[in-house]
Amino acid sequence: MIIGLAEMKNYKIRWLILTAGFLSNMCQGLAYASSVFMAPIIASFGIEKAQASLAFSLVVGCLPIGTIAGGIISGKKGPRLPIVLGSVIFALGLIIASFAVRAGSLALLYTGFGVMLGVGSGMAYGSIVGVVAQWFPDMRGFATGLVVAALGGGPLILAPFGQWLLNRYELQGTYMVLGVLFAIIMICAALVVRQSEETAGGKAAQGAGKDFTAGEMLKTASFWMIAFMYAAGAFAGLMIVSQAKGITLDVINSVNVSASDPEMLAVMGVMILAVANALGRLVWGAVSDKLGRMPALIIMFALNCLVMAFMTLISQSFAGFMAALVLVGLLFGGYLGLFPSVCADFFGSKNITLNYGILFVAFAVAGVAGPMTGACLEPASAYYTAAALSLLGLVVTIIVSKVRR
Repeated sequence: MIIGLAEMKNYKIRWLILTAGFLSNMCQGLAYASSVFMAPIIASFGIEKAQASLAFSLVVGCLPIGTIAGGIISGKKGPRLPIVLGSVIFALGLIIASFAVRAGSLALLYTGFGVMLGVGSGMAYGSIVGVVAQWFPDMRGFATGLVVAALGGGPLILAPFGQWLLNRYELQGTYMVLGVLFAIIMICAALVVRQSEETAGGKAAQGAGKDFTAGEMLKTASFWMIAFMYAAGAFAGLMIVSQAKGITLDVINSVNVSASDPEMLAVMGVMILAVANALGRLVWGAVSDKLGRMPALIIMFALNCLVMAFMTLISQSFAGFMAALVLVGLLFGGYLGLFPSVCADFFGSKNITLNYGILFVAFAVAGVAGPMTGACLEPASAYYTAAALSLLGLVVTIIVSKVRR
């Protein structure tokens, strides 16, 4: 009877932890809704689009710093501490961004709505995914997929909510409200999380015959090719995500879509991208379970290349543009969903938190290059650049899959 009660208690606890992780990651999805803040940032600071895009690039660029730091702390102190620290840093970043708007300090904005959001999110996100995987050894794919999808799907709620706040409180007030709200949600969620009493991680991931240390992994040619694949795949999605509202508004104006509120209609583009991003992490995970990771990635790179190559033509129709956004979101989410497993396949699961944190630097490189390319180049040139990188990614993926076999 005592054992039965203990098992029932653990059953309830793990679902509570899953819910807490889901809510925390959903808050962190604000980064993917950053295009909603692009025009207000430009107007508030009197800057160019490229300078405003740098804030988003800094968020993504600093994610691996937080992920690596969180992995090191989690290994020594358990997952709760890095999640609490990450949550505090993330919320403070938004509050500092509010003061930046009031002071007119672009450097302070980059610090708050750039560096601190990225470090805080990376620190909390990696530890949340790891601890959820420990509590759900029997449903690991579903549980981790759900908390990962929360990050990508967060803008479905946060984009319209952010626009609503902007219409009422402008940029400074919006950052302050979000900072306080997220502090409450994320810190409460962090305090719920705790280490599983059972063996961390359950069954080892299959694939690598050896668990590589970070140093050993960095000495392999496979790592550098996989890192390039990650950057090349994520580039297009990050470029579109960072400019989603503005791009959608441009298409609305160019094809003369009749809308009473074009701004809110443009927010729909951000929301559709968010839904597809979240679903992509689940859909391509299921595809890779059937076909294998490398075949799934080959298909994804081919589709990415095609949609980017024809994006200018597709954008001549609003419906076609929305369909393209769905595909871009599905593919972008798929890359984020598959590469942790690719890392485990090639380099083992024992050191996956730190190893994936290092691999995540490739995503950060794309997070800087993609948005800046979208901001600095004309749309057609930006799309062709993404298409060319996807083609190179396809070639490297084919090479890696042959080496793997």
